[in-house]
Amino acid sequence: MPIILSDYALLRVNGYHDYLGGVSYFKEVLSETGRLPSVNHWGAYAYSLAMIGDTARAHSLFHKLEKTTASETYAYKAWKSKALSQEGRDKEALQLLSESNDRQTEMMLDVLRQSAVKSQRDYYALEKTKADESRRLITWVSVLSILFLASTMISGYLLIRRKHERDKEKARLLDQENASLQKAVDSLSESITEMNVQQARLQREFTTHLQSSFREWGQLYKAFYHPGNFPLDVKESVYIEAKKAIARLSDDEEGQRLLECRLNELFDNVITHYREDFPNRSESEYRFVSFVFAGFDPSVLKAAFKIPSLPATYERKSRLKDSIVRSSALYRNQYLLFFR
Repeated sequence: MPIILSDYALLRVNGYHDYLGGVSYFKEVLSETGRLPSVNHWGAYAYSLAMIGDTARAHSLFHKLEKTTASETYAYKAWKSKALSQEGRDKEALQLLSESNDRQTEMMLDVLRQSAVKSQRDYYALEKTKADESRRLITWVSVLSILFLASTMISGYLLIRRKHERDKEKARLLDQENASLQKAVDSLSESITEMNVQQARLQREFTTHLQSSFREWGQLYKAFYHPGNFPLDVKESVYIEAKKAIARLSDDEEGQRLLECRLNELFDNVITHYREDFPNRSESEYRFVSFVFAGFDPSVLKAAFKIPSLPATYERKSRLKDSIVRSSALYRNQYLLFFR
């Protein structure tokens, strides 16, 4: 009964790949007899343990099977080769499989040699038909051996080739990801470069516009050093001209309109979007935002908005950025591009 049950367990493993069932039947035999009939059964048991995840027990059994007799090493090596293949150790698996096949070939050749010797010894005693049958048997055994070796080598080659193709595909996908990432970086770099060029152009345009305001200071110079050109008293003339210049510089609505218009043209209606996203800000705040988006450095912002110091200027710019970050504005990412 134990031998039949052992053979049935071997059938479940080898024929139906029912590793859990095979382990169950092998354990039942071991509980009754304490041993399995052959190395082939022990190898199947160790392989089934590996397949259901009990790798520690499987490795222990395979280690013990290494000390088996030379005539049965082929069975141990064949099962361990399958286990190593499942672990992805294809090179070692192929080596063991090759050794197992070599041992089986040697055993078959021994059988053939013994049969040949016996045939020669009993040649005259045996009938011609029995000799023919023996030759046919040798032929079939040789063919089967060759076919078995060929199928084994082809299977090993296919396993290695599939692994190589998977590695090659992974490398190709990685190259594609790297190329896409580099393309995105190049695109971002080009966008930043273009933004810097547009900001520099915008600053030149706005500076050209502001030059008209400084003509008022020329009028002050004339009123103070050439009073004969003015009908009023010198002090009164200077006061009038200074009042005009200050009014122009502190309330340059035309300049602000021009700046916002150019910002919208160059950067996809950024100021229009900002006014829509933050409708409750003051005009002074919108003007400050326009200067920041135009790329003016902190020293220009300090002078233009009469901020007491550069640290205070940096602080105001930082508060502006924080308010944008914390907001849920639709174009928030567009605004943050201007804070570099």
